[in-house]
Amino acid sequence: MNRKIFVSVLVAFLMSLALGLLGRGVLLHANGEALATLFATLVQQFPYANVLLPAHLLIAVGFVWIYLQQRQDGPFLGQGLRFGLAVATFMAIPVFLAHHTVHPESTTLVATQVLSQSAGVTLMGVVVAWLNA
Repeated sequence: MNRKIFVSVLVAFLMSLALGLLGRGVLLHANGEALATLFATLVQQFPYANVLLPAHLLIAVGFVWIYLQQRQDGPFLGQGLRFGLAVATFMAIPVFLAHHTVHPESTTLVATQVLSQSAGVTLMGVVVAWLNA
């Protein structure tokens, strides 16, 4: 693996982890105690970091690998935006809509999750495209 790919995977991993934790913290805080019974607190989740970290690493590896397979000549910004929105379309949006059918979450929470996750993967797309320009 060359240095550029390694850095891309590392940055995508850190972004995925940070955006996930930030989004989760903001979503839970914004929706208050009503969701306390649905989600474990961050402290309760800590023992499961051995699952969380590899999950975000796999997201990063797959994200960078797929981006590199479809990359074309041209400005990185447009490519990154298109790729991030494509990932949101096949990953973020359907996942939260499907979760909505089995979890008693409010429509507002689901919309917030869809929008925040979509924005996050779009930002990741731009950053990965920039790193590989």
